[in-house]
Amino acid sequence: MTQEHDTDHRIQAILASGIKIPPMPETLLRLNALLRDADAGPTDLAALIRDDGALSVAVFRVVGSPVIGLRTKVDSLPALFLPTLPP
Repeated sequence: MTQEHDTDHRIQAILASGIKIPPMPETLLRLNALLRDADAGPTDLAALIRDDGALSVAVFRVVGSPVIGLRTKVDSLPALFLPTLPP
């Protein structure tokens, strides 16, 4: 299974589980701009997510989903952006 196929499978499983990401066009535009900005970092992403309550809830639901398969509980925005180390 390719990495792209695995990613697509995970996205489909998350969407099938009923998790919805609320539409927030301005927030999504800002997110896209941050992702394209070479100077933006995890702190910038965490601030954007923190400032949008609906996005925060959606992100924590996705991250806590069994589909993602994290071995530890993520309970803060900074923890979302820590690198995942192999077991």
